[in-house]
Order: sequence, then C-alpha cells, then structure tokens
Amino acid sequence: MISLSERIPIAIGCLLKLSRLFAASVLAAGSVVALTATPALAAGCDEWSDSNTYGTTCWNTPYFAAKGVCNNGTTATGATYTGGSGKWSYAYCSGRGGLNYGWPLVY
Repeated sequence: MISLSERIPIAIGCLLKLSRLFAASVLAAGSVVALTATPALAAGCDEWSDSNTYGTTCWNTPYFAAKGVCNNGTTATGATYTGGSGKWSYAYCSGRGGLNYGWPLVY
C-alpha cells in the first residue's frame, strides 16, 4: 500500500497535468473564437471623422449606418444604406458638444 507521504506528490502531479490540459483546451477554444470575424471586420468599412461628425461607408454587408457618441452623452445615428452602394452615412454631433467617438453599425 502507498503511504500518505507518497500519495501527495502523485496527486499534485496529476493535478498539474490536468491543469495543463485544461489550459491548453481553453487556449485552443480561445483561438477559434479569435479567428471568428465580427460583422464590422467581415464587412469592410472606410471611416472618417472630424470634431463634430463621424462618417462611414461599408461593403460586404446588407446594410450599414454611422453611429456616434456625442460629448454630451447622447448618441447620433446616420442614415442606413445598402452595403457596397458607395454612399456615406454620417452621425452628426454638432450642437451636442461635439463627437466623442463613432463606429460603423453593420447589419
């Protein structure tokens, strides 16, 4: 029979192997998730902005619009267009303290 002092190192070794196996499976799952493109990345968009306005045009997506957060905390949304139309959508924050940031809204 194995004594308690001999069992502890064996148990620790097994736990280390299991933790490495778990970490490897988490990393593998994470790499699969990381390879999945978000809609904005899959669509492909050009962006433009100044102190008050955010603009975008997108392709490879059914529809897109510009979305902006203004410095006063409100949001602005531009017109929705068909992806690949060549049109630009603009989110205007003039009169709202200016543009804080914006992004392409694709759907």
